[in-house]
Amino acid sequence: MLIKWIACQVREGQKQSFSRGQQQTYERIRVELYERVRDMPGTMENVLDALAVGKWLRLERRPVLPEADSLAGWTGAAAGVAGKAVKEGGRFLVATVWDAAQPDQEGTSGAIIAALEDAWLVLP
Repeated sequence: MLIKWIACQVREGQKQSFSRGQQQTYERIRVELYERVRDMPGTMENVLDALAVGKWLRLERRPVLPEADSLAGWTGAAAGVAGKAVKEGGRFLVATVWDAAQPDQEGTSGAIIAALEDAWLVLP
């Protein structure tokens, strides 16, 4: 499994247009690829199943791989995955899907927490 992180800087006043069309609405784009190194089951076994029912996505880029093999005990954590950067081998991405409650923002150290939109979901 490859994880693709796409970050766009959207021009002021273009957020609605970006959500519908994307063309000519952003100033910069950065694409990073990560190879899956660890699944992190929670209330569900895998992140693909969790994405189908999840409400929140929490993303965090880290310099080290997290020690946790599962999300057991994290209230609301459906499942997650950790990936290693393809180009920058010393960087990791941890993506966790939350089924109902928004993840706690305390101690997120730069994590991105976003509501999942059904219209954006593309699953195999």
